Amino acid sequence: MRRRHEPQPQRVRAVDMIGSLEPEQIKRYGELRPEAVDLMAEIYANNPSRAANFLAPLHLIDPELAVKLPATVEIINRLEGEYLQRVESSTPDNDTAVFAGRSMSDLVILSTENTIIPEYKDKAWDAIYKDIERTTSESGVKSSPTHQAKNAYEMLLIDPSKKSDIPINEDHAAAMKAALHKEGTNEQFIFAPVMWLALTEPAYRDELKKDELVLKNLRDHAETAWAKVQAEDSLNQSYRLAHYCRIIAAIALIKAESVELTASGQLVVSYGQAESYQTETAPQLPSRSSI
Repeated sequence: MRRRHEPQPQRVRAVDMIGSLEPEQIKRYGELRPEAVDLMAEIYANNPSRAANFLAPLHLIDPELAVKLPATVEIINRLEGEYLQRVESSTPDNDTAVFAGRSMSDLVILSTENTIIPEYKDKAWDAIYKDIERTTSESGVKSSPTHQAKNAYEMLLIDPSKKSDIPINEDHAAAMKAALHKEGTNEQFIFAPVMWLALTEPAYRDELKKDELVLKNLRDHAETAWAKVQAEDSLNQSYRLAHYCRIIAAIALIKAESVELTASGQLVVSYGQAESYQTETAPQLPSRSSI
């Protein structure tokens, strides 16, 4: 297989990408820390395959970032390779196909073309279905509600035509809503109830916009996730960034003007003028070339 030309290492600063950040004042692109954008842009430029870990939630946070950091062939190939490996290595005793959901759902967000192999999609969907049913049967609906939400959200993106077949009921949804109000919820999955509920209960998304406790908890979890990014070595930072970005993406979906999962499986988020993610008007900084 021919290797793609590797880009030369470079530093892409948030101010160069966004253009309206004051250097001595912490602002956020939406709720995304500028220094996080710095780090993700650097990983994207120097090690694109690792950027596959966080790029999908980053694209949900703001359309402009999706344009500036598009999904490259290398990133798409990385995600496709992940789901292929997990489905192909699955056995009756170790159903690794359940872990293919994240790669597949990320591909749905990043690619306008549905390139997921139907047979593999069905195997992953069925594996996740069984995982939800097993957990519910063994531990009840209140057990791991955020993990159940993650499973359901992935199933929904993988095949929206099967929405009514996803084994999530009103009791599951109630447990997910309760989890959003708890301080001790695992930050890896705290994003998932927002994603699932925003796409299946539009009225509840309107409630979340007014729920200061949920927003506070999400922001607190984002700070915890960002602290873990900073404490991590460079090899594993992209995984920690994925957790951080998913929380920020959940906040973005709450704030969005509209959220829709189309029949073709595309997740469409509209932010409108009010959520342009230029939080304040600031003096235009000089370009990097002129510094």
